[in-house]
Amino acid sequence: MGVTNLPKRAQPIGVKWVYKKKTNAEGEVERYKARLIVKGYKQKEGIFALVTRIETIRLLISLAAQHRWTILKMDVKSPFLNGVLEEEVYVEQPLGYMRRGEEKKVLRLKKALYGLKQAPRAWNERIDTYFKKNGYEEGVRDDRLRSYEVFPWFRSCSREGRHLCVARKVCNPVSTPMEPGKNLSKYVDGDRVDASKYRSLIGSLRYLTNTKPDLMLSVGITSRYMEEPTYTHWKALKRILRYVRRIVSLGLMYTRTDDYRLVRYLDSDWCGDVDDGKARMDMYSSWGARRSPEFQRNNPL
Repeated sequence: MGVTNLPKRAQPIGVKWVYKKKTNAEGEVERYKARLIVKGYKQKEGIFALVTRIETIRLLISLAAQHRWTILKMDVKSPFLNGVLEEEVYVEQPLGYMRRGEEKKVLRLKKALYGLKQAPRAWNERIDTYFKKNGYEEGVRDDRLRSYEVFPWFRSCSREGRHLCVARKVCNPVSTPMEPGKNLSKYVDGDRVDASKYRSLIGSLRYLTNTKPDLMLSVGITSRYMEEPTYTHWKALKRILRYVRRIVSLGLMYTRTDDYRLVRYLDSDWCGDVDDGKARMDMYSSWGARRSPEFQRNNPL
């Protein structure tokens, strides 16, 4: 970054400091951390980065179970600080680091900062360039997937398989995530609820769909009403939580099988969306995954 005059017709983006306490396993404060972030919520929409599809991740886990590989996860340190920006982006000088006599000047970013809408895309482009340069091939169905002749992060593993599960204590259980025949609409009457809390709960439920694909349809439907949710939409979310309570200890079990193939189930409600007349689709794919006898006993079809 370098201090410069703001060009005509350009708008600087504000910045702020975020302070956090980093604790150890005993809960004791280990160090204090300060991070400068950009107020990206003031930027225009439409700047995004591609992300890996959850179906691709499940496929890799299934392959690992089938071939007895160990999956190793790599976490890149401060990835959004390593993306090179192509556009001209100007930010205000941060509090406490303003140059005396040049307070009205701005900083031009050469690399991304956390909070900047371009940050995910800039990081993707940089790591993508590295993958292509080093011989990684792009996936056919998912261009976020990169493969190499030898997967360096896979090693031989145990024979039991792979089990994915996210467990937390939630409300009283119910047998289905949505009431049978329930049709939500954005035009439904009712009191408005806190949209911020509604979106936060939707985000948590979307995280659960990674290991509980039976939530995909109900969470997808309730996600349509994040802008102006009503109490009716909120009740639908609470029912999903009650269903999660019933299946909280269940997850996806990937095991090795002699009949390894892709199986896909698809269901449609035949234009049941009361807002736009579109069909709602419920789809589940599995690669060699099978229901355990215990699951079948506790969850009869």
